[in-house]
Amino acid sequence: MGNCGSNYNDDRVVNDTPGVYPWTVYGKNFGNAMGTATLNGQAVRITSWQSATITLDPTMPWPAGGVSTSLRIRTATGLEAVQYEQVIPAISSRIYGQCTYWVAFQRKWMGLLPSPTAYGGYSVITSKYVPKAGDQYQWTWSGGKHTAIALRVTGPVSMNGALVYSLTVDEMNADCRNGQKPFPATFAVKGGSITIPLTHPRLGQTTLYYR
Repeated sequence: MGNCGSNYNDDRVVNDTPGVYPWTVYGKNFGNAMGTATLNGQAVRITSWQSATITLDPTMPWPAGGVSTSLRIRTATGLEAVQYEQVIPAISSRIYGQCTYWVAFQRKWMGLLPSPTAYGGYSVITSKYVPKAGDQYQWTWSGGKHTAIALRVTGPVSMNGALVYSLTVDEMNADCRNGQKPFPATFAVKGGSITIPLTHPRLGQTTLYYR
């Protein structure tokens, strides 16, 4: 769920693009001349360097997973400090383990862009809606908002005058425990009306999609 938390078990977060999750490193005797920093052996962009604090802007490629790795700071005078970090990836600011991360991850695998924002820009599902793999769906419940993605869509099949679509919808963190599991869903329209709405097994029907 979107409101289940903004991090993953208090681990450090690294986004796939710069400028989203800066890190501040505290210490002493770093000096005023800028040195270098590496994370997991890769150079890290430094945005601020002071004697007692350094601000970093690390990034990780989007398919990356969680990793326990080293942050290495080297001063201009050659002094070096190593700190071990548990790092968790984010895609378009959406942190691993959350529903929005999994949707963004799947859309990128499909060759699609993640939605501009996690929960904004959705359209209303009408009787003219035709489900398509990669479509995002959104539910609102008492604890916040939840999003999932259509992995597969088959149909339509004509049944008693209705056009029926069968979907496999995938989601993460629906239980606020970072779990991931797909579920089947059906969407049907007849005579300009929705006869079977898209329904989550626990959260009920949705009226919103993003393509």
